[in-house]
Amino acid sequence: MRASADPGRPGPYRTRTGEYTLADLPVTGLPVPVEMTAVVVAPVGASGKRPLALFLHGRHEPCYFVDGDPDTFPDSFWPCPAGWAPVPSYRGYLQSQELLASQGWLTVSVSANGINAQDFAADDGGALARSELVRAHLARWASWAASDAAWASAPEVVRAGPRPNLSKVLLVGHSRGGEGVNRAAVDSALDPAARWKVKGQLLLAPTAFGRNPAPGVPTAVVLPYCDGDVFDLQGQDYLDDARDLATDRSLRSAVLVLGANHNFFNTEWTPGESVAPSFDDWFDDADPTCGATAPGRLSPAEQRAVGATYVAAAARVLVGRDTTVEPLLDGSAVRAPSAGRAVVLTHALGARRDALLRPGATTSVTTTGTARARTCDTEAVADRTRLCVDDDSLFGATPHFPLDFFGVGGAPVRQVVEVGWSRRGGAARVRLDRPVSVSGDDTLALRVVVPPNAARARFGVRLVDADGSRLVLGDASVTGLPGGSDPATQMPGKYWGQEVRVRIDAKKASAAGLDLRKVVAVEVLPRSAAGKIWVLDAWGRRPGLAADRTVPFLRVDVGRLTVEEGDAGTRDVRLPISVTGRIDRTARVWLGSADFGTGTLPAGLPQVVRIAPGTRHLDVTVPVVGNTLDDEDLLQVPVFARGVRNAVGGDWIGGLAIADDDPSPDVTITPTATAVEGTSLVWTVTLSAPSNRFVSVDMLVQPVAAPGRELDSDDVPEDWLLAQTGLDARPVPPVPLSELGLFLGAFVEPGATTGTAEIPLAADATVEGTEQVSLRVPAPDELFPGYPGTPGLPAGADLTGTVTDAP
Repeated sequence: MRASADPGRPGPYRTRTGEYTLADLPVTGLPVPVEMTAVVVAPVGASGKRPLALFLHGRHEPCYFVDGDPDTFPDSFWPCPAGWAPVPSYRGYLQSQELLASQGWLTVSVSANGINAQDFAADDGGALARSELVRAHLARWASWAASDAAWASAPEVVRAGPRPNLSKVLLVGHSRGGEGVNRAAVDSALDPAARWKVKGQLLLAPTAFGRNPAPGVPTAVVLPYCDGDVFDLQGQDYLDDARDLATDRSLRSAVLVLGANHNFFNTEWTPGESVAPSFDDWFDDADPTCGATAPGRLSPAEQRAVGATYVAAAARVLVGRDTTVEPLLDGSAVRAPSAGRAVVLTHALGARRDALLRPGATTSVTTTGTARARTCDTEAVADRTRLCVDDDSLFGATPHFPLDFFGVGGAPVRQVVEVGWSRRGGAARVRLDRPVSVSGDDTLALRVVVPPNAARARFGVRLVDADGSRLVLGDASVTGLPGGSDPATQMPGKYWGQEVRVRIDAKKASAAGLDLRKVVAVEVLPRSAAGKIWVLDAWGRRPGLAADRTVPFLRVDVGRLTVEEGDAGTRDVRLPISVTGRIDRTARVWLGSADFGTGTLPAGLPQVVRIAPGTRHLDVTVPVVGNTLDDEDLLQVPVFARGVRNAVGGDWIGGLAIADDDPSPDVTITPTATAVEGTSLVWTVTLSAPSNRFVSVDMLVQPVAAPGRELDSDDVPEDWLLAQTGLDARPVPPVPLSELGLFLGAFVEPGATTGTAEIPLAADATVEGTEQVSLRVPAPDELFPGYPGTPGLPAGADLTGTVTDAP
């Protein structure tokens, strides 16, 4: 790339930095309002209205300790309690903000500590809350910009800069902030009252828990190869799941940055630069690929430079539609000087690409020679032999072969074409479902995965038309991405699709008699001595961006409903699943569920539901069976929504909570137990009636009252002692059991009425006389505030055990 086109070069404007704080914002699902604080970096002297970039940080500690007793842990972290201060995560992107502002952009980075402190209770990980926060800031900017009088009332830092052009908004989100701004883009597109237009989003190491990308929004996703937090690089789903979601030519770019971790894009998450304590999220310093001293690891400064360059590239391409910078994002083999020594790979979907091959369940594959080929599934279904890569280890075969979707079966999965060979020659032919035209395209672009550390796999690409004419377009090759040699202890490398291109020469095609308007098959021709590849898809491609257009879609929101169980009979409860948006075509959404021990599932799920135009609610019911038995206080029946075609999940997880309305059975425990050495002390727990749940009773070993002699660590079998305490060896000299923090548990199975707690006893030849142990069953709040105690035993209980020498 020419230096003059490098988006990482500062622009002509000086910048001004300041902050604003507004009244706290009530947010759906969070009990305490959250802060409305932001840092603004604006260009000085820029005329006219300027495009606006809004940054949202991810989930980090909301507060850090500054003063007081360090051993005192607060009950709540929002607002930050006395002696603690907010972590200024929102100030961590100043380098990117200053770069954009120097190029004429208004930038604002917002604080989300109040969400980070409370989103543990949010089903969706806080995506909706973050969307509301982002849209609240945008709404304020829209209100300030609405008139001269409103502008005069804005905070000083806002008035000091140019007014925003809210028809050109770029959202930049890091980690959970990435999923949050994606949800904000979805919600903004469907809100007729929104006074802004999201024209692009740059997602830094984002989460994608719900896997619901925003249709019609040009998107670039930065994937740090050494991410120790979102280690499965699930942000790839913002491309893969969007591919077939709608008729959408928005550019979608995946940017793989080798040597980058999760945290160092933000200075406030970087050791040596942050105000609060911070850390390198990669968890193994000795890892040969991603460890702190690995040759390919980027320093924090190097990583931030890459981040700033690609944020600016996204602004220039996705919003500014600057095709001179487009090659940085579209899979071309170019690099920006401002990114330094970093190795950055990209692939892309959308823009001026015409789909040639998108493998599906009906795709036909045949082979000749030693070539082996099949279609395979990217994710687990009932038949695991259909998996492209069956790897259930920590890292798996991510990101294109993702880990299970919350363990929920029945979700739609993609297929890819797997081709392997053991010597040169032969061919794997993939027949298309119908004739496809690549006439007018100048290259054929394929996204190809090879195993990590794999030697270079070289292959030719040949097209076949409806009359059987054939033409080899050219050769391509792919080498495996780096990883450790021991996947059990080292980062094993990523299964990530590299973009390869071969030229489509219309003159050669004509000379060969190949009709580029009627391509019916693509052939892979093995050229290297051996190889294995997975072809994700193939596209006829021309450079440039497609026309900017609105993509209509629906949002499906799964609500939450709580009902009482009842004492008898079965009734169907309809779930609150709403549909927002208007389209003139059928949409499809996948609805799934999981049995987390309830034995109750919505009728007909999982299934892909067709949504006719005008639909506002989906009809899904759950059978609720009444009884008079004690059960869990709330039995959860989750329901998940994921877009399939022309629809996305907004509140993508919800469902039914069934509240138990039956009393807990009374609990009695034999207060004393006696035993001789070599046997066991046994206490029996008895319920006054059966329960439908596991009833557990915690028992804490406590000191024996004087003058009794307490059992010590030598009086019990060593294997039991080590298993109960986590010690590596038996204490020498022996210590009383009460000094080891020992807890025992008694469990009563569902449907049963008795259970036991036991302490096994070691036999020895020493005459010790009578020894004792004392146990306490804690009452509610006795161990710590909020400790639930044992239902049916509100006062707790004191138990004793007596041991005598073996005869």
